[in-house]
Amino acid sequence: MGRTQLFPLFILLHSITFSYQYSVSVLIFGHDFESARESIQRSLINQFGSIPISIRNQSFDVNMVHAGYANKSNSQLMSDTICGSVLNGSVVVLLYSSIPSHSYLRLASSTSLSLGFYRVPTIAVGLREDELNKKRLYPTLVTSTPSFADESSVFLQLLTTLNYGQVSLITMRGDSNGLRFAQKLINNAKLHKIHVQKQIVLDGNSNVTQLNESLTQHFEEITSNVILLFAIKKDAYRLFSICDWLLKGKVWIVNEDASEAINAPNGLLAPQLNLDMEEAMRDSLETLRNGLEVITGDEQPPISCAKKRDQWTNQDSPRILNALCSTRTAKIRFDSHCRREFVDYNVVNILNGEKMRVGEMIGEKLMLSREKDILWPGEGHRPFEISLPRNLKVLIVSDPPFVYSIPATSTNCSSLSIEPVTITPNQIIPIKGDWFPCWEQLGPSPHPRHSFCCTGYAIDLLNRLSQPQIGNKNSLHHLDTSFSFELRLVSSYGAVTASSSSGYNLSGAIQLLADEEADMAIGAITINPEREQFVDFSEPWLYHGIRIVEKATPRASPMQSFLQPLQSSLWISLLISVIAVGIVIYLLDINSPFKAFYVVDDSSSSPSSFDLQAHSDDSSSEDRVGLGEAMWFVWGVLLNSGVSEKTPRSGSARVLAVVWCGFCMIVIASYTANLAAFLVLDQPEKSLTGISDPRLRNPSANFSFGTLLHSNVYQYFKRHVELSTVFRKMEAHNVEKVEDAITSLLNGKMDAFIWDSIRIDWEASRNCELRPRGSLFGRSAYGVALQKGSPWTPHITTAILNMAESEKHQLSEIVIIVGGVMEGLDHKWIGEPNGMCIPDAVKAPDRLGLSSMRDLFVLLTLAVTFGAILSLIEVSFGRHRQKTALVSSRTSVYISNYSQNRKLALRYGRRWFVVMKKRRMVPRTERALSYNLDMIVYRRGFAGLQTLSLQVISHNGPSMTMHLQEAWRNNLIRRKQNPSRIEKEQWRPIHNFSSHPTILFCTRCRGLVETHVEYRAGIFAYLSIIVMSLLLLWPCAPLPCFLSFFSDYVHICPVCSHRIARARKIGTKSFYV
Repeated sequence: MGRTQLFPLFILLHSITFSYQYSVSVLIFGHDFESARESIQRSLINQFGSIPISIRNQSFDVNMVHAGYANKSNSQLMSDTICGSVLNGSVVVLLYSSIPSHSYLRLASSTSLSLGFYRVPTIAVGLREDELNKKRLYPTLVTSTPSFADESSVFLQLLTTLNYGQVSLITMRGDSNGLRFAQKLINNAKLHKIHVQKQIVLDGNSNVTQLNESLTQHFEEITSNVILLFAIKKDAYRLFSICDWLLKGKVWIVNEDASEAINAPNGLLAPQLNLDMEEAMRDSLETLRNGLEVITGDEQPPISCAKKRDQWTNQDSPRILNALCSTRTAKIRFDSHCRREFVDYNVVNILNGEKMRVGEMIGEKLMLSREKDILWPGEGHRPFEISLPRNLKVLIVSDPPFVYSIPATSTNCSSLSIEPVTITPNQIIPIKGDWFPCWEQLGPSPHPRHSFCCTGYAIDLLNRLSQPQIGNKNSLHHLDTSFSFELRLVSSYGAVTASSSSGYNLSGAIQLLADEEADMAIGAITINPEREQFVDFSEPWLYHGIRIVEKATPRASPMQSFLQPLQSSLWISLLISVIAVGIVIYLLDINSPFKAFYVVDDSSSSPSSFDLQAHSDDSSSEDRVGLGEAMWFVWGVLLNSGVSEKTPRSGSARVLAVVWCGFCMIVIASYTANLAAFLVLDQPEKSLTGISDPRLRNPSANFSFGTLLHSNVYQYFKRHVELSTVFRKMEAHNVEKVEDAITSLLNGKMDAFIWDSIRIDWEASRNCELRPRGSLFGRSAYGVALQKGSPWTPHITTAILNMAESEKHQLSEIVIIVGGVMEGLDHKWIGEPNGMCIPDAVKAPDRLGLSSMRDLFVLLTLAVTFGAILSLIEVSFGRHRQKTALVSSRTSVYISNYSQNRKLALRYGRRWFVVMKKRRMVPRTERALSYNLDMIVYRRGFAGLQTLSLQVISHNGPSMTMHLQEAWRNNLIRRKQNPSRIEKEQWRPIHNFSSHPTILFCTRCRGLVETHVEYRAGIFAYLSIIVMSLLLLWPCAPLPCFLSFFSDYVHICPVCSHRIARARKIGTKSFYV
């Protein structure tokens, strides 16, 4: 044959070898094959218009295969159905069953697994098992209906719409759909602010009694009234038959399969997929169309089980599968894992076995159109979200002023009122409050409990939180929120630290809350991110910051501070100089050939005066300066006292005295200047200025500071990189308790302590040695810590906010009007920031205080004490000498005292002889106080000092007439009594010191003088000023200082200006000799 004739034959053979007739296989499971085939054909014609299917010039035969029954083995299914009927050029396979069952699931999963091996895209119609969504096992399977686990989204939306946040979840063991449902629900619950208190997994193979006991045990610890159930119809039937006691007061939300149980109680809520088998088939065919549209005609699907084709496996099949999963219509959408999403659901309410639609979920939005018509379990009102437990276990820490604890006695704690509490070994303060019993367990559970009585800020707050709170009647929170509590003392609030094994370690109250061994912890628990990962916190009830405290360092004032301006060598030299000058003055004066100055000779004595100087031979020795007097003079000049008995008499001694005075003037001036400079320069060390102080940022080796180990403040420094240097320095000085830090601070073992500002201010207000420094930093707040997801959290928060907003409350038996209860608690337990301590003064010039000069007062006290002791010694010695003198004989006494008595007798004898020789004999009673009228009187006149006789004064001085007339009368009486003697007129002065001048004898001038009267303000004037001031007579108060009526009369000598007498308005008259 020619080449022209062979070419058409070659083309025919090539088309027979390499062209395919593509097909779509439909595997039908079940007994009713014919009815299912007819239903599918109608759906195909409705979707594509004809059979075979024609899309884009490609024709696809429809191959309907009877897949068999439930008793068909996997090997038969593989050999007879898949290899014999499906792998014949099928590009897509559909799996269908009119009544999905678990046997259908087994056959469909086996078929999908086999087809996945050959990479044939498969669409499962109406198959909702979540097991088939595992792409590792079924890489080419596409489900056109959502899985049972996808009902979790409906559950969450329904809970959000009903405003329920606390739920419990019940699933059955061995149910893969239930396990996946629980995982998805728990993972997405946080996004909807829903907390699953507990997941209960029941054993479906248990008998009824065991199921009932298990439910009873689990629900003892559950407070939520919302129960979520996911179970198949058979397990739900058994569960509903025993849970009558769990219906009333509860909300039941069950999955669609569980709602099909014939004994489903009234009031259940359940989602219902708004998609029947016909609609599911229609959606599957729409997805099929999207996949067939990418067929180009070059694909080579497998035609048998013998061999896999690489082109199909690596290119064609992934492209077709991607087209199937990329289907986007108004109702059909797949996620990134090729799972159907955004399917419509109905929300149904079970009523007498019937399902009443009360809402619908379209896309992601759920609406309850008939919420008011919902019948709740037990046919009652809408249940509350939770049933709150009434007895709470509360953790506290002995931490003043928030919690005070004392050992419990036999007395009931509630009967206590004011009790002494030991804060530190050196600080015991009385605390008044409401005392509650508390206990502490030192060690594991077998150890006995130690009983205490507790009170404080946190206890008061907890007691108020336990009272019923008034909420919004229109909200779910309008329920009885009162509770009783049991207090347990723990060692610390707890911290979250890193661990190499588990990643973290918990301690203290945080650990007990995380382990659900307690319900609540209250006190100075700072809210921080680390703790919030494991416990819930209420709204803050007290805001605070971090502050630094240090011990005040007052200016040092040692006992020898007044000696510090001069060095020791100078003080020693000065002391030696004093002793040497005193001895030299004594020697110069005693060896002088001249007698003492100012000695009055006997012949010069006035007849009308008294000579008080000695007239014996030993007068010269008495007027010389003795050694003691010389030392007294030297010390008096040095100390600038101006007190000395005698001064040097000789010229040489006086020259030395003048030089000594100049020397002392220079020394005293130098000492005063140095003392002033010393006081100015002696300033205490500057205090800390805050966290930015250089002593904290660049700490030295001799400056120590710290905080509590693993506390919130510790974590704050650990988190902040800019404080890393401070944190490293603190590590060596951190303590376990605040009391230990305060004790170390007061003892000088620690220079600064960093802690919460509330506790720092409280400690500083009661211990004036402590001083807070700098401003607050690291601001935070205290909150009430509760278990994670605790139902009490919103109620405690509401109660705290209500107390903060209240306007009037009663606190400790008195009514206080403040901004809220919290302010009242602050006032009661924390008080004023400074308390009884005086705050640091504002910058001002430094002033001397008693503490600065107390050493001088101590020195003066010691001098007085030494003088008193020396006086006692002198008195004792004198008594001893007197007793010795009495025991001795009269002769020895006479001999020892003869010389002195003789000198005295001679002196007074000469005086008496001179005086009596110039006087006439007068009566003894008038002799000493009578004067002749011709005697001279010195008086102060207008022209100055005048000398007049008494006779002249009688004519010129009217005030003297009465006195002189009395003198004449007395003289006449004496003449009549003794006319033989002729006497001169005598005048006897009357010492009536008043506002008028008085004539009397001046002992210093040794003659008669007429006194000059001056007015001086005295006690009467001062008392009058005080009385007028008390009587509010302010304008008259100064008058007693100027009026003579209120003054004392002071009589002064006109010659020597000597103060002779003082007549007081109040008190006795004084006469100065």
